[in-house]
Amino acid sequence: PDLIKIDVEGYQAKAIQGGLQTIARHKPIIVIELHDPEKLARFNTSNKQTVQPLYELGYTGYWCGNHRARDATFEQVHSMSEVHEKLSIMVLLPPDREMQ
Repeated sequence: PDLIKIDVEGYQAKAIQGGLQTIARHKPIIVIELHDPEKLARFNTSNKQTVQPLYELGYTGYWCGNHRARDATFEQVHSMSEVHEKLSIMVLLPPDREMQ
């Protein structure tokens, strides 16, 4: 795959773990919906834990915390923090790609 979109209502961390070999081999662009801590608590995970395996593969993350706004913007994120633990969208680019 060249592109993977993940919108699985809290199961993101499991989906990434399940596809990690394919992701490592093919290095697709990944678009992922992230969630708030209350929703992720059911799965004992966080947005940081969800995307960490992708960072470890050399991916670069671009996070959008206001994705439903008319003036939505993405910012490059080198590591996830408490600010990123909310409903949001993230685009992760493999090591050989840049945001245009």
